Amino acid sequence: MCKTDFKTLSAYVKHQRDLHSHNKHMKLICSCGGTFSTLRSLQAHWSRFHKSEELHEDIENDKAERREATVEKDYEYEDNASQEHVGDDTFNSSSTDEDLSQEEQMKMFEKRIIYMVLTLQTVYYSSEAAAEFVVSSLMELFLAVSTNKLDVKTLAVCLEKLKSSHIRKKKATEYFRYIEPISRSYRTTTNKKEIKTVKYAYVPFIQSLKNYLELPEVQADLNRVLPAYDPNCIQDTYDGMFARYHSNFSSSTYLKIELNSDDLTVTNPISHRAHSIFFFYWSLLNVAREKRSRQPAKRLVAACPKWARKYGSLYHTMDDFLMGMHELSTTGITISINDTDVTYYGGLFLSLGDYPAQMSLNGFKETVSATHFCHLCDIQHNNLEADIDYDFQSITTDEYKRRCDDLDLAGDCNQSFDYLSKKYGINSRSLFDEVYDVIRQCPFDVMHTLLEAVA
Repeated sequence: MCKTDFKTLSAYVKHQRDLHSHNKHMKLICSCGGTFSTLRSLQAHWSRFHKSEELHEDIENDKAERREATVEKDYEYEDNASQEHVGDDTFNSSSTDEDLSQEEQMKMFEKRIIYMVLTLQTVYYSSEAAAEFVVSSLMELFLAVSTNKLDVKTLAVCLEKLKSSHIRKKKATEYFRYIEPISRSYRTTTNKKEIKTVKYAYVPFIQSLKNYLELPEVQADLNRVLPAYDPNCIQDTYDGMFARYHSNFSSSTYLKIELNSDDLTVTNPISHRAHSIFFFYWSLLNVAREKRSRQPAKRLVAACPKWARKYGSLYHTMDDFLMGMHELSTTGITISINDTDVTYYGGLFLSLGDYPAQMSLNGFKETVSATHFCHLCDIQHNNLEADIDYDFQSITTDEYKRRCDDLDLAGDCNQSFDYLSKKYGINSRSLFDEVYDVIRQCPFDVMHTLLEAVA
């Protein structure tokens, strides 16, 4: 039960959201003594019973201010004299700075910067890297102000406007083509017949790809001359047999999209509750490998709760990406380069992730308990050790599609579906069945399968 006092209801509500939203048994206390379990019920109570009190308080405050103004007028000289000897101890006032020496002013300035950085770290849980970035950015800004002799008051007015999140997003879109993630939700039924709401977010893929392709450094890599093929040295994906003999990927200007997926655990800083979020992000394999391995070359696709994967969340989460890949491979996308329209075509080259992510994303079972636990061949779980050296024939794309069709036909019969699912090692058809060859373009950690099976 929080006993912190607040002057306004909005401040109280913000405090509860920021610090106590993780506690399901939190009680909100009104000034009249009433307790509420949700913020909405407290707001409704306040609007219904305390609006008149608020209006009455405003009237009384106005009267008090008028009385204080009269008193201040009578003792104006004494008040002005006393103000000369009273200093403001907070960092928000600069009235005493004029009386300080240059060395003392520098110390006061240093205190303000340190106070700001420490507040970011302790109150807003920013990392040390974020603190270093803030200090470095401030240094560059002050140097720019000094070099260009900019008006400091004008800059202060500009910063005042940037307090608004709406203006910040608007300016980020104008200057950096920022794309705000789109949040969506859907309702699903669990195995226990419980209805759950799944929330997810995605970044429009086509617009993100267009912005990326228009970067000068990306254009330089797209138009670079690739080195001659050397069978003794594979330098990049374009040297592999799959890319060299593919009808589309063999072209250096055909966009090769790599999709990565992994989960990230986010922990509430004031509780022990952990939230596992499943992230998808893409990179362009046409870019030189020394550039695309860096973090700025990774572009976010979507994110959803990890637990929601078993309830069809991936179909909803990746829907925009799949439609974008279909558009890219059929009609292509057109961008403007130096006032000239250029059309690019591309496709999904491969998907990469750890073993659980790859299996979940492409509809395969994550365990070796399935009869055919390997989705590349027909080796069986019971005969693994005896047949480990046997050269099994690889499963073809047509055979994979036939097995998925069998599962689709048995979908209404749970017993038949469970039998075929365990027999084939497939939970569902891959999300990317229509955009790439699941058997050839879905690599996975073979040692993970073998070691788990042997153990």
